[in-house]
Amino acid sequence: MLTSPSYPSTNFNGNAIFTMYYGLIYAIPSSWRRKLKTTNSSTSSGNSFQESMPKNITTNSAYAAILEHFFQAPTAETRILRYGFSKESLTNVYMLPFSMTREVNLQMFQYKIIHNILPTRCSLFRAKLSESNTCRLCYALPETRPHMLFQCTVISTFLAYFPKLVV
Repeated sequence: MLTSPSYPSTNFNGNAIFTMYYGLIYAIPSSWRRKLKTTNSSTSSGNSFQESMPKNITTNSAYAAILEHFFQAPTAETRILRYGFSKESLTNVYMLPFSMTREVNLQMFQYKIIHNILPTRCSLFRAKLSESNTCRLCYALPETRPHMLFQCTVISTFLAYFPKLVV
């Protein structure tokens, strides 16, 4: 005859449900489980694991710790900081495309410029997706992002027809 295994009792004076208990246990990363086990076994015989844990842990602090551990800053962040922006203003820089226009195509174009992922002939040539890296408009210099947006003679002539924008 099969008997049901006993599961650790909860703080609610009852037994834990099998699927819930093991679901919660195995949702915790294995490195964290090992750390919890060593911390639990290293406590003195009179103290429980809960007594050795800090009392001021909140979900916000746990979430912040997880983000700090796993979050990687965007690769464009160092380039943006080199242009003179402060760390505090990075959120505003990243939100700029979405606050400037409601047109989705323009938002994505600005997003690609900010995150340094706008394809140019130079980047396509390096990836062997283009036969040449020269600009398709002036045929003089390599088509880089600064050249494509500001330095190309054809683009600068085109932009000269528009009045200066007040920023």
